[in-house]
Order: sequence, then structure tokens, then C-alpha cells
Amino acid sequence: MICIACGSNLRVMGDRQGWTYGRCGGCGAVQLMPIPDANELARRYQEDYHSSGHVGSDPAAHQSSRRMVCEQPASLIEALLPSDNAAPVLEVGAVWGALGVVLAERSVPFLGLEPNKAMRAHGRSAWRRPRSR
Repeated sequence: MICIACGSNLRVMGDRQGWTYGRCGGCGAVQLMPIPDANELARRYQEDYHSSGHVGSDPAAHQSSRRMVCEQPASLIEALLPSDNAAPVLEVGAVWGALGVVLAERSVPFLGLEPNKAMRAHGRSAWRRPRSR
């Protein structure tokens, strides 16, 4: 399978709760193999994701444990953005906001979309407004 971010080959990392995860040999992105369609994503997100323990129920613990994981994509995003970029980076399924916090610390404009109300409310309170680049 091919990475949706850079087109390099994916290597299987393993399975979890019916999903197969792959890691890109080119850019290091982690993604589902294969990518589910929109209907399947919506159904699974509502029915399974928040209740599976995948994200935990403690926002501070989640952000702390995800910081290391978020540093790599934040560095890649920062390197790929032109210095005059004013458009925000969009994360769909932002959970408790760990990537948004790391990007905001780097002054990268960020917009997180999160359908879970509690997680969305926490993300709004956790993300600082980035300074202009």
C-alpha cells in the first residue's frame, strides 16, 4: 500500500481492534491500511473510538503521553510550511489536542476538528493562539 501523504510504501506495524496500521518508509506517517471510506469512519468513530480506551479519559495524561509522538509530525509540518504561511494546519479528529498544543508552541497556525464535545471543549481551552510566524 502507498502512503497518502508522500506516496512511499507503507510497512505493516500491526493490528488493533480490527484496524491494520502502517508506517510510511518515506515520511514516517502512521495510517490505516486500507483507508476506510467516509461512512465507515463516521460509524466507527461514533461507536468505537471514544469507548475503546484508545484515547483515555484524562486530557492532561493524554497530552503528556502523546507529546513525543506529536513532535515528529510537528517538525515535518513546520519544515514544509512556507515562512509566510497564514493558513492553519487542519487536524481532523484532534482528540484532546496534543498536536495542536505542540504546533501552537511552534507558532504554527492550527485548527482542530473534533466531534466529541468534551474533547473539543478541552482542545479549545488547551490551544493557545499562535504568534505570527
